[in-house]
Parts: sequence; C-alpha cells; structure tokens
Amino acid sequence: MKMLNRKTMECKKSRAIFRVDGGAGIGLGHIMRCLNLADGLKEKNIQSIFITKDNNSEIEKHIVNYLVEKLPSHIDLKEDLELTINLIKKHQPDLVITDSYEIDEYYLEQMKKLNGTLISIDDLSKLHFCSDMVLNQNIGFKDSDYSTEGYTRLLLGTKYALLRKEFGEKHCLEKEIKSVAGNILITLGGTDIDNQTVKVIRAIKTIEDNLIATVIMGPAYQYEEILNNEIKGTDGQFILRRNPQDIFALMMNTDVAISAGGSTCYELACLGVPNIILILADNQKKVANGLANYGTSVNLGWFEEVTEEQIKEAVEDLIKNRDWREKMSRKGKELVDGRGVKRVVEEIWSLLE
Repeated sequence: MKMLNRKTMECKKSRAIFRVDGGAGIGLGHIMRCLNLADGLKEKNIQSIFITKDNNSEIEKHIVNYLVEKLPSHIDLKEDLELTINLIKKHQPDLVITDSYEIDEYYLEQMKKLNGTLISIDDLSKLHFCSDMVLNQNIGFKDSDYSTEGYTRLLLGTKYALLRKEFGEKHCLEKEIKSVAGNILITLGGTDIDNQTVKVIRAIKTIEDNLIATVIMGPAYQYEEILNNEIKGTDGQFILRRNPQDIFALMMNTDVAISAGGSTCYELACLGVPNIILILADNQKKVANGLANYGTSVNLGWFEEVTEEQIKEAVEDLIKNRDWREKMSRKGKELVDGRGVKRVVEEIWSLLE
C-alpha cells in the first residue's frame, strides 16, 4: 500500500480495499455497512474494491458499482491471507478496511506490514489491534474495552453508525405516533437462518387487534414457502416482501418493528421507529441490552428462549401504549442521527492526509 500527500489525493483517484464477508451463516450486515462506507468514500474520490469469500451468490448482487475479487469459500485463514496480500499488491490501495470475525491479530499485523493505512471495523473488542483506526458503531463500548497501539484512533458509538445517506437526510422528519399502532414491520436480517420470522408471524396471528404486518424476507432467506403456508387464510393481514428496494419507505410508514439486534436497530432508531428485538447472534447481545437500557427498544432476549406468547404480549403492550412508543421514538432519534458515514469518512480522510 502507498501513502498519499494532500496534493496527490486532490489530483488522483485513491483506492480502498474492503476485506469483508457475508452469507447464510454470517448474515449480510458486514457487507451492507461496508457498502455504505464505500459510498461515502466515493464522494471523496476514493474508489473501493471488495475482497470477499464466495459464500453466497446474492452477495455480488448487492455489491454493485464496485469491483469484487472473490476468494474460494472453503479456504483456511492462512490461504485467505496469502490471496488477500496478492490482491493488495495487485491493486495497490491507499487503505485497507477489514470487517470479518475470522480475521485474527496475525492477519492484521501482515496487513499493517504492507506500509499503508489499516482500518478495522469491529463489534467484539476481542483482539489486540495494530490498525490505524478501529471503528465500533455499537452502543455500550468504551476505549478501555480495547487493546491497541499508541497510534490507533478509536471511533466508538452510534454517532459512527454506518447507515445509508437517506437516513441522515430524513432524520429530522417528525414521526407520527398513533394512539393505537396498526402497522407492524417484521425484519429479521438478510438470512434468518433459524427462521424466527415464522415464529413472529404465528405470535401476531393470535393478536385480536387489526394489525397489518409487512414481513421482510432478506436476500438469503430460504423459507418463503413455509411463510406462504403460514399466512394462508389471514385475509391480507401479512404482506410478504422479498428484499424490497423501498425498505426506507417501509420503515417510515410503520408504527412498530420487530427486528434482530443488528444494524437495522440503528436504522429504526434514526427514523424514530420503536422496535422489539430478538437476539439471533452472540454479537447482538450487547447491542440489544444497550438499546433497551437507553430506551429505544424492547429486548426479548435470545431467540431460542423467546416464546410466541412472549412476542404476543410484547407487541400488545407496545401497540396500546402511545406514551411509551413516543418516548422510544424520541430516544431513538436522540441516539442515532444518521451522519455516521460522513463522520467516519472525515476521519479516514484526515488519516490519508
């Protein structure tokens, strides 16, 4: 990797390489937040290249307008590192950004030895980081949670949440809080490998209030036939949407959302949408607890321990309590303003200078 001075940066298009993975067992959250950051870097004339394992054919459909270099899906970390180093030497980027739970300290050290700028997007604070910058967008983390080098910059908290540009633009819009909520959004990630969506549908079917539920099926969701069978005879109460392009509008028009504990929580908070969380992965536990303690969400806990009856009760309590939903909406907007990408890009720009 090469370092650029300010004059060179202003005259020449720079390059960033993202080493990031996604797929059925991982989810698509890492890919999506890196895409949001890449879009922000593009505004600074920094072109992004994605290096990702060939885990899912749907991934490449999302990484549009960017070059994708695929790694074989079943290689070990040593082979991964060798291939990634070769690709870095091939493309000569000005910075490398990592976002993968598979990467270890040795992998980061080898990236850093290439004498460029290294940025790590992290959720867990389990490694010692030699990176120039570590970004953790999640609630509840502090500097003392991290082991780093003296030169490492830490960007921690929801002010750095990597959301799409539209969220920052619409954050100021006032959210209508109805006396009784009527529209529910169910969105449990890009994969929902344990099919918790069907459990949520079964719970909502037993609620007597006139609810309309829009059900988001992510691009890697595999249980659509089961859902279609489950909603037969419900007279249009459930609307199934496969990977909708208007997810932003769907969020704006919903009264309450039921989501996993990933980045979607920050999108909902930014728009002032009260939400109920099911924890689907270990890395979501701290996020769910933090959001519940802050007052933006209801945390039902680990999905395997949550019953349909508990989901039903949580939904019934929330849809009938306008004051509670109004408070959750206000706290969400207070916590996430949707300008995280802009802040992170400015920090990266200062590093490159």
